Amino acid sequence: MLPLLLLSSLALAGPAWPSLDADLPKAGPFAEDAALIVAIEDYDRVQDIPGARANASAWQTWLREGLGLGHVQPLVDGDATRTEILKEAERAAQAAGPGGRVWVIFIGHGAPDPATGDGLLLGADVRQTPDSIAERGVSQQSLLALAGGRGAPVIAVIDACYSGRTESGPLMPGVQPLVPVTARVAAESTLLLAARSDQVAGALPGGSQPAFSYLVLGALRGWADIDGDGAVRAHEVQTYTEQVLSTHLNGRTQSPELAGRAETVLAQLDRPEAAPDIAAIVAEARLRGPAPLPKAEVAAPRHRSRGLAIAGGAAGLLAGGALAYTAWSHGAYLDEPDAAKADALYEMNRVTGASGYGLVAAATGLGLAAVVQWEW
Repeated sequence: MLPLLLLSSLALAGPAWPSLDADLPKAGPFAEDAALIVAIEDYDRVQDIPGARANASAWQTWLREGLGLGHVQPLVDGDATRTEILKEAERAAQAAGPGGRVWVIFIGHGAPDPATGDGLLLGADVRQTPDSIAERGVSQQSLLALAGGRGAPVIAVIDACYSGRTESGPLMPGVQPLVPVTARVAAESTLLLAARSDQVAGALPGGSQPAFSYLVLGALRGWADIDGDGAVRAHEVQTYTEQVLSTHLNGRTQSPELAGRAETVLAQLDRPEAAPDIAAIVAEARLRGPAPLPKAEVAAPRHRSRGLAIAGGAAGLLAGGALAYTAWSHGAYLDEPDAAKADALYEMNRVTGASGYGLVAAATGLGLAAVVQWEW
């Protein structure tokens, strides 16, 4: 796992957007709080999210140095699988002290769950199939319940959307769009969502960094302290982020939502930071141009069997990693299998639930050819 503080925290959205991990105002102490930060910029098989790591790095600095938290656990990119997210949420619940809260910051993709009406937060290893979304996504409601499992209030900042879409189109084939997602949270907890369930959560106006998690962090520095009392409350954060996005976004509607306890004090500032001139920032960023968004490309296959193989076209299924291919050239693939082999591949795919298989030249000594799991 790469320490977030070692990651570059330069603003990716354009030269005008200020850095959020320098000149921190004191906002605590909230030493009894604990936090989990999940940031997925580099997804295995779906569109990446440029700037997610930079936002997470700034959040880590803020939570540790601004609020004074002792337990701040980051999960970045490939470390952010469903299993790890749930495990670290439980650890954060255990780490919160008397009177403490548990922060959950998620910067990544989301999708609707038509069966439950809940939102799914997608792990880094999600594949482009509905089954994979269900298996490798984390139920928002379950995550918040686990984080609050020891009785501590949860403060969740979810920079994801549940529309099944991105700014460039559908997140993946087969995702059911526009499924209403209901935000449910315990009475003493607070949930800040990047957008309504029929909207897309995207980048900053004139920029490429994820907008919501950036603006929420700016709000906690004092940008949203509307009444000037130094106490930044959840409803002030929601009002500020909605105002910025509704005023300055072009071609996209993104309306942040708030569920749960609106009066929760998220930061108690001794020196609130004045809000920057967002109109001037957006104009400058659009004039100079944002950091370019990478093209949505399917990642190169890993060519890894994960211990599933058939040698010589026979019915011998090997497990336990006996065959663990790590790489081979595309030229090693054989021609399309005949009907019998195709039926066998289909049946193996159905039984194991794997995403696909390819025929490769043999190098195992177990037959003329081997069939291995083909991930893409």
